[in-house]
Amino acid sequence: MVGLSCHGVRVASALVLGACLLVGCSSKPAQPTMDDPKGFVRFEKSHVPKWITPDGVRLKVRRVDNDPRGDLPFWMDAMARHLDQRGYVRLPATLGKDATPPRPRLEREGDVTEAKVAAPRCFDTVAGLRGCQATWLVPRQGEDWVMTVAVYVRGDDIYLVEGAGPWQAWRPRHDDVSAALRSFRPPARER
Repeated sequence: MVGLSCHGVRVASALVLGACLLVGCSSKPAQPTMDDPKGFVRFEKSHVPKWITPDGVRLKVRRVDNDPRGDLPFWMDAMARHLDQRGYVRLPATLGKDATPPRPRLEREGDVTEAKVAAPRCFDTVAGLRGCQATWLVPRQGEDWVMTVAVYVRGDDIYLVEGAGPWQAWRPRHDDVSAALRSFRPPARER
């Protein structure tokens, strides 16, 4: 068995570190980035970008496979249909500071009862990526909660920024979250 001196271990460690710096070794995969929305604090030790406010509003970024392969309008429509069918009430793209939780206006068309819903708000990020945000009112344990989802599609990846919180806590933060969504940047593509 060959023994290594302390000097040999230091040299080997320096070579490994130098090689990692040259080829881009990382202990975790690159993550998307986004500016912290006003009033939110980032979870620094999380393996995915996450934020929280003192009154319980949370945001989280996650990536899912673009499978089946679809574009942004396809995925926004699929998500909206899924949540609308479960009785969630879609909210307008902008909420006034004094807004109250809306109740759906129902109209009967044949055997189908549909709620009139607001269209998603679509935008371009500072990185030039197209995104869309839709927001729903969700009943949760006897109170109104807000759930928002921003969707960005890039090749094989779909990035979701999901947020939720009690109506009273969410409403004054809605515009700040919407503004931060424009700063979303996916991770650099691997070469």
